Amino acid sequence: MPKATHGSAVAPQSAVFTVVQMGALNFNAQVDEADIDRVKADTKATVRLDAFPSDTFAAKVKTIRTTAIQTTTGGIAFPVLLSVDAPGKNLLLGMSGSVDIQVSEVSEAVTVPIEALFDENGKKYVFVIQGGKVAKTEVKTGALTDTRAQILSGVTAGQEIAIGNLSTLKDGAAVRTK
Repeated sequence: MPKATHGSAVAPQSAVFTVVQMGALNFNAQVDEADIDRVKADTKATVRLDAFPSDTFAAKVKTIRTTAIQTTTGGIAFPVLLSVDAPGKNLLLGMSGSVDIQVSEVSEAVTVPIEALFDENGKKYVFVIQGGKVAKTEVKTGALTDTRAQILSGVTAGQEIAIGNLSTLKDGAAVRTK
C-alpha cells in the first residue's frame, strides 16, 4: 500500500509503503481482562464485520498477547488474533467488527432472549404467552450470554415468551403477538 505520492519528499524514518500478505485473513480483537482467562488458543469464534452486517464468519483463536492494552474507554484488555474463514468475501485491511468467542457450550439448551427475563424479590421470571394472555412464570437460569439466557426449569422449548413492555404487563393480561 503506497503511503507517498509521486514527487513527495521521503525520509529514512518514514515508510513509503507497507507490504501486506493478503492470503491469511486475521481479525484483531480486544478481550476484557475479566474474560481473558477463559480464552484459549484454537477456541472457536464467530466474527461479524460492519461491512457485511448480515453475515457471520467462522474463526479460531490463533494467539493471545500477554501484554495488556488500555481501551478507548479506559478499561484493560488483551489483544487476541483470530484466523477468519471467509471464502468468497472481499475482506479488506482495516474493516471493523466484533467477535463472539465460544468459551463453553451447552448442547440442546432451552434459551430465551435476555430481555425476556425480569427479577422480582430475588427470583427470575418470564411472561409465557398462552391463549392470548400472559402468565408470570418463575424460571431457573443457567449459562448467560450478552443476548441469551439458558432456562433450566420453568419453560420448555416452543413456548412463546413476551420480550417487550415487561414493566407494563401483569399476570393474566391480554396480549397480541406480532
